[in-house]
Order: sequence, then structure tokens, then C-alpha cells
Amino acid sequence: MVPAFEMVGRVLLATLLAGVIGLEREFHGKSAGLRTYSLVGLGAGMFTLASIVGFVGGDESRVAAQIVTGVGFLGAGAIFREGVGVEGLTTAAGLWAAAAIGMASGSGEYLLAGTGTVAALGVFFGLYAIDEWVRRQRVAVPAHVEVFLESPGRIAEIVKFSRRIDPSIRQLGMDRHTDGTAVLTLAVVEEKAHLAAEMMASLKGVTNARVVPALEKRRFPTE
Repeated sequence: MVPAFEMVGRVLLATLLAGVIGLEREFHGKSAGLRTYSLVGLGAGMFTLASIVGFVGGDESRVAAQIVTGVGFLGAGAIFREGVGVEGLTTAAGLWAAAAIGMASGSGEYLLAGTGTVAALGVFFGLYAIDEWVRRQRVAVPAHVEVFLESPGRIAEIVKFSRRIDPSIRQLGMDRHTDGTAVLTLAVVEEKAHLAAEMMASLKGVTNARVVPALEKRRFPTE
């Protein structure tokens, strides 16, 4: 039998540790923040503790399994589609981790709960910084768009039009072919590369435009 003061301590610890993770989500203005995470930790800790002290001799793991399922439905509510992307996956995963920390606290595994909290904070803060660095690198190394022209005489017009799409677009090079056609290569911010290719492919005198796959990209002196 778990002493009353220890039960109180386990529940409070579950709430506190989950709330610490929720602070990070609150700081970034996410839909699920301090209160939501704290309540998830509190609920998971209480369910786990109740299964230990209230179902002695029974299958205590059944309650824990239902916590995982229940938090999964809760996390699904934090996920939504925005344009072509999906938002809320990290918040939903954080709720799942908060429930696991609450279960560890409720079962008296304090070292496991503390380790999980530190690891979760490391993912949220440490990997967030790495993620931002990767995003900056992707912008620093733009995509290449090849524009196939019937004649090289319209290159200046094509470049001028491309800069209406994005002023940061740069001309990297141009290849003239023996049949009189030419291929213009442009450096475009990755997020706008497909849009730029589609718009330039519709121009008069342009036979095709495509985003060059990473494996086919060439080095240019201006890069």
C-alpha cells in the first residue's frame, strides 16, 4: 500500500514535470501550453496511481494502456492542416511524452520521470535550435530552376519577370545549344522554386521550366 503522503507527492510531481514541458509550448504560443500539459501529467499520474492502489491483484497494465490511447486522441486535436503543411505534430508528441512522464511519476519511478523531462526539454530547446539552423541552410543553398528557351534573345525579359515573383532570384548561368535554343539557370528560394517554374513555363518563348533535383545541380562561379 502506498502511503498517503507519497501518493500526494507522486501526483504533484507528475503535474509539475509535465507543466515544465508545457512552459516551452506556452512560450512558443502553441494551442496546448502550460495548463494543458499540466492536466495531462496530472491525469496520467492519477490514473496510474489509482490502478496501483485500487486494483490490487488485478491487471494494472490495462489502465496504463488506456492512458496511451486516450492521450493519442487528445493529441490528434492539436494537429491541423495549414495550407500544404501540417501543424501541431510536435505539440501532440509532447502531450504523449507528458503522459508518459505522468505515468512514471504515478508509479513511483522518479528517476525515469526526471530523465524523461530533461530529455523532452532537450528535444524542444536543443533540437529547435538545430532545426532553425537547418532551415537557414536550406535558404542559403537555394534551389535551381532551369528555363528552356526557344531563343536566347528573351533571357533579359525572363529574368525581369522572374524577379517579379521574388526579387532575390539570381541568374546563375546560360547554356546555348547548336539548334538555337538555350537553357537559363536561376537560383530560387526553395519554397518558391516550384511556383517560379510553373509561372515561367507559361511564358511565350519558353518550352519548359523545371526545378533541378539536388543530384543534378551544378556548381556555378556566382554561387
